[in-house]
Amino acid sequence: MLYLACAVYCATLALGASVQYLHLRLGRWRWLHHALFFATWLSTGAAVAWAWWYQLERWWLASLIMPILALFPLRRASSRWHRWLGISGLGVWAMILALASV
Repeated sequence: MLYLACAVYCATLALGASVQYLHLRLGRWRWLHHALFFATWLSTGAAVAWAWWYQLERWWLASLIMPILALFPLRRASSRWHRWLGISGLGVWAMILALASV
């Protein structure tokens, strides 16, 4: 489940970066990025709930990304902070996956 949540985050990040750097124009399909962000929340919450339900030792790991996800809507999409949140989220996911594999 952690890998699925990380993959959805990476897909959201890739779509957002390609829109921001004008490699892709969504036009009226802009809602797709917001739907992927919602899917990121759902998959992360599902990963935490799944790990807790099956009483995994490090069930709380996926919740480490949630503060970053909570800050995204507070920053304007084209701002530097929005980009830094995305990049720092990748670092947090790398740490989560590294700790989960130990």
